[in-house]
Amino acid sequence: MNDATDIAALEQQARECSQRGDTAGIRQACLAILERQPGHLSSLGFLAEQAARSGSFEEAEGYLRRALEVSPADENFHAQLGQVLYRQGKLEAAVAAYQ
Repeated sequence: MNDATDIAALEQQARECSQRGDTAGIRQACLAILERQPGHLSSLGFLAEQAARSGSFEEAEGYLRRALEVSPADENFHAQLGQVLYRQGKLEAAVAAYQ
């Protein structure tokens, strides 16, 4: 199997976990995808969202910054980054992320 095949299988695994409501399984699949394709946007977005929900704002910030390296014009990632920066008390950086 090549990386593309592996990624497709892992994406399918994540979808199946999502249908069952298995967040831990989705996280595991996303982490495995990122090992093969570090710029996989949906995995980065999912992991950022989960980290933010659990209060791990620095972790969420890291995933969002990686996503923005791949897709710098993505307004959603900028807005999410602004939120996690704000939650960390990094107000100037949060404003910059929104702009």
